[in-house]
Amino acid sequence: MELKKYKPSDELEILELFSLAFGKSMTKEFWEWRYLNNPALKEPLINLMWDKDKLVGHYAVSPVILNIKDEKLLTSLSMTTMTHPEYGGKGIFTDLAENLYQDIYKNNDIQAVWGFPNLNSHYGLIKRLKWNDVSLVHSLRLFSEVFNKYDKVNYRTAYDFSAQHAAKIKENNKGEISVHKDANYLNWRYRDHPDNEYNIIELADADHLEFVVIKIIDSFDSAGAKEVDILEHGYDANPEVINEVISAVLSFLSDKGETVISINTWMPIFDPRHKLLERNKFKPEKPLTFMGYRAFSEKCEVLKYFNSWDLTMGDSDVF
Repeated sequence: MELKKYKPSDELEILELFSLAFGKSMTKEFWEWRYLNNPALKEPLINLMWDKDKLVGHYAVSPVILNIKDEKLLTSLSMTTMTHPEYGGKGIFTDLAENLYQDIYKNNDIQAVWGFPNLNSHYGLIKRLKWNDVSLVHSLRLFSEVFNKYDKVNYRTAYDFSAQHAAKIKENNKGEISVHKDANYLNWRYRDHPDNEYNIIELADADHLEFVVIKIIDSFDSAGAKEVDILEHGYDANPEVINEVISAVLSFLSDKGETVISINTWMPIFDPRHKLLERNKFKPEKPLTFMGYRAFSEKCEVLKYFNSWDLTMGDSDVF
């Protein structure tokens, strides 16, 4: 077997391997959006393992700019790990990942890799690839039995993100670590996503811009039911504002004729809005998500402090 860097046209074999490994398809449009059009670095960071002309392994990271204290650092989000079903247990993932980490630090000045490993990959990352745990990330969920406490309110929807949206998110980031979310990033992440539909819901009657980004999803708990994820929090830590934001989401769903069983989000417990969401009957619930990192430079050792992160669902590639 031979380890090689990605080269143009390899995506055809990558998409075939994805189908073999996961029993579902990845669209070419999604692949191009994630790996070719990423505004942080328009260069695929992908290692491939070949057995002659047969692609048998894949590991990729996606570049992400982090705000760490007062500095912007280029880091990477750990992405798709794939091994051909006939080639398991040969250490392919470890070889691909270790080589890729060394390469992106040397050639792209990428300072760390971080992400949200699933149960299948978490142990291997910690044991064999020198990852460190940051935390288990809990979900906050508001269930439908309390929806009737929220009145219908005026709201508006937006299609594009502006500098004002980016500034509002930054204004409410109180920690030392966050994904750098300017308008260019937000439009790439949400508006330009080829597979998912996201909605920007703004309060129509607020004195200042207050908004959330949401996605309607199929329920993981109840077959045939739907839920809503809040991926970005562009609103102040104000009880009245938060009540209005939740009411706006429910008003939007009502106008669309959508019935959901819960509203879900991530919010660090250190964020003052977490307690206000609790006050509004959001409860810490499963699913729990692993979060970890590996620093390539001392500048990124701070990633281990979970209480320094301003974290949202939108920072994960899953949502």
